[in-house]
Amino acid sequence: MYALSVMLEIDPARREEFKAAVLRHAANTRTMEKDCLAFEVYESSTDPARFYLHEVYASKAAVTEIHAVSPSMAEYSEKTAAWIRKKVWEEWNSLPGSPVEKNT
Repeated sequence: MYALSVMLEIDPARREEFKAAVLRHAANTRTMEKDCLAFEVYESSTDPARFYLHEVYASKAAVTEIHAVSPSMAEYSEKTAAWIRKKVWEEWNSLPGSPVEKNT
């Protein structure tokens, strides 16, 4: 399995719009991409401009060949690009034997 952790800092004036857009993107990804095993969105408890995305996929190819070019990603990116001030992400490979369940 393959995971992404994405830390985002956004324009606080666009917080509610961003929340709606990122939650829509997460829901679309979970619904439309069978190899997306998890997509969780978190907001900072101390900084209203900071968000954390935790995404788990069956493989790296599920990200590069499907997710990255999906209509949902295009819509999300186009809508939120101007609102994102900082983006830091890291890629992760699961350890063999580490269980992940798809929540439906």
